[in-house]
Amino acid sequence: PQSPSSIMDRLLCRVGGGSGGSKKEYPVGIYLFVIGGIFSAITLATTNNLDGQYNLPLKFFGAPIAIWALEGLGWEEYKVGLLEGAIPQLPLTTLNSVISVCCLAHQLYPEKRRKTSNGNNNINRTDAVISRREVSISVGLMNLLLCPFGGMPNCQGAGGLAGQHRMGARHGSSVVFLGFLKICLAIFF
Repeated sequence: PQSPSSIMDRLLCRVGGGSGGSKKEYPVGIYLFVIGGIFSAITLATTNNLDGQYNLPLKFFGAPIAIWALEGLGWEEYKVGLLEGAIPQLPLTTLNSVISVCCLAHQLYPEKRRKTSNGNNNINRTDAVISRREVSISVGLMNLLLCPFGGMPNCQGAGGLAGQHRMGARHGSSVVFLGFLKICLAIFF
């Protein structure tokens, strides 16, 4: 049997997709996010936590903000993590988080291409809105600094850039606002 949430997801995608010849588009992603939040709240509110198995939702500093996630790991765990987690993830991360982000940024923001000089005071346009090196360093530093403290591995995926652009984000302030909201959710809930 299918869960009520999967049935609701399919129904919402079908209705929100504008089937029936309608030209009006609906932000299905926002609808799915709200419905997912409602289902999560209901699940958390109705879950028995008698043995302390779950520590969610965190209540006003009820849990440590940062932990040292690498405590107690031996070389065998590092080897398994490297061979079964990190190395297989490299092609996907390289393509989705680096190459496709740079290509999508080039397509969405052609006016922001960098100007470079070729030495003869001739200014040439390059294809770089942001370089692959900058994105790679950003992803690498983000993961090297946050994962040891219990953070989830992160990347700048092309889907996130496309979704933010589709919803109207055109400047850095939208990302700052999103980060502020996530910090508030992490600390207070």
